[in-house]
Amino acid sequence: EEDIKNQPAASIDLLLQGRAAGLDISQSSGAPGGRTTVRIRGGSSVNAGNEPLLVIDGIPMYNGSKDPGSTTYSTSSATNALASINTNDIQSVEVLKDASASAIYGSRASNGVIIITTKRGQSGKAQTNYNAYYGTQSMSNKLDLMNGMEHAEFLNDWAASGNLPQPFANPTAIGAGTDWQEEIFRSAPIQDHQISVSGGNENTKYFISANYFNQEGISLASALDRYAIRTNIDQRVGNKIKISNSLTFNRILNNGVPIVNDPTGNMRSVADRAYTPSPTASVFDEAGNYVDNWYGITNPENPVAALVTSHNRLIGDNLLGNLAIDYEIIQGLTFKSMVGVNLYNRSTEEYYPASTTYLGGILGGVGFLANRRITNVLNENLISYNRTLGDLHVFDFTGGFTWQKETNFVSSMQASGFPDDRLGINAVGGATGVPLLRSDLSDWSIASFLGRLNYRFNDQLLLTASIRSDGSSKFAVGNKWGYFPS
Repeated sequence: EEDIKNQPAASIDLLLQGRAAGLDISQSSGAPGGRTTVRIRGGSSVNAGNEPLLVIDGIPMYNGSKDPGSTTYSTSSATNALASINTNDIQSVEVLKDASASAIYGSRASNGVIIITTKRGQSGKAQTNYNAYYGTQSMSNKLDLMNGMEHAEFLNDWAASGNLPQPFANPTAIGAGTDWQEEIFRSAPIQDHQISVSGGNENTKYFISANYFNQEGISLASALDRYAIRTNIDQRVGNKIKISNSLTFNRILNNGVPIVNDPTGNMRSVADRAYTPSPTASVFDEAGNYVDNWYGITNPENPVAALVTSHNRLIGDNLLGNLAIDYEIIQGLTFKSMVGVNLYNRSTEEYYPASTTYLGGILGGVGFLANRRITNVLNENLISYNRTLGDLHVFDFTGGFTWQKETNFVSSMQASGFPDDRLGINAVGGATGVPLLRSDLSDWSIASFLGRLNYRFNDQLLLTASIRSDGSSKFAVGNKWGYFPS
């Protein structure tokens, strides 16, 4: 906790950069809430995934994108599912890299395991904590491009070489012109506010927190807002029963911008919009209206107007929680049963106006709506036994059965030919273009038996033996069970 607290990072994975040997974390996008790539000791598969297994408060998951998708022009970057989790709630992080440590998680641990534990209450007087930080982000470097006068002279020379009329009679009068990098990129604030209350006594312990995180992007129209609340409660009932609860709800609002160029050339990335427009053109005319600038030869579009008037928003809700009961059967012998849920509900809204974007102009406005629902349910039943024989021998055994199932449904619709830009995506019912419709449903389940024995002799010799048997719906017919010993 001391190593990672108060760090200005939107997600857990970014806090781990450079902190563990063999753990490589890189951002595939600089957008707020952008996807990251996590590798433990490099990639291990050509066809399957290479992401490590994440275990957050006992619930296994992967950091795959949970986005419902985007338009067929594929210009947006996938968001980071971990960006929805409040980093201020983390108590500790463990990275499991070797076979002995990860074998207990079976087939899903082939790329390593990252275990994340959140804070819990401690006995004592109630404590209230408030943490906040504020900072700014900006471009580290600007490209040295021609100003307005230089570009006008260049275009005059180009026209003269082809015996064409010169487009600018007096290049000097244009002066510096428009610096599109200054118009599109900005100094962007980032802030985080967290308040928590914790405390308890011998029977009841609690940790309650609320968080607000905001990161504006250095590009116009890009931003991430996250709202999060958490309750972790431990309740002891008598001398043998302990009930534990972890529950968190997060909402993210992510405003995106085009990150890459559309292969058809009909929509440009933010960078392309900042570097290719002519500095001889203006953002506004004398009446304060957007000027229809050219941008490339065939795609007339005012870069600032296109970014500001387009709508690209991802709304995501995530409920992650578990309820566990520990029962001490006899001294040293404990049974634990846990039920966990991980629920995602995400929606995407996109609209590119006919009046301000080149893509919208040729298609009469383009809109996209999509939704994704993910339901993940987990049940774990574990029994553990600890025994000390004399002063030299210590035994620790854990065995049990786990079951997990996930259902994933996504639907989307893309339309064109909208009646009015002012209504945007809300007028999708009046679109005249042929709509593109899509829906997908998938599910998987896994059942596992596991066992692990630790033996310690005289605090000098340690032996660990473990085995896990996974029965997965993802395995081939006739080979549904796999065995993973160490």
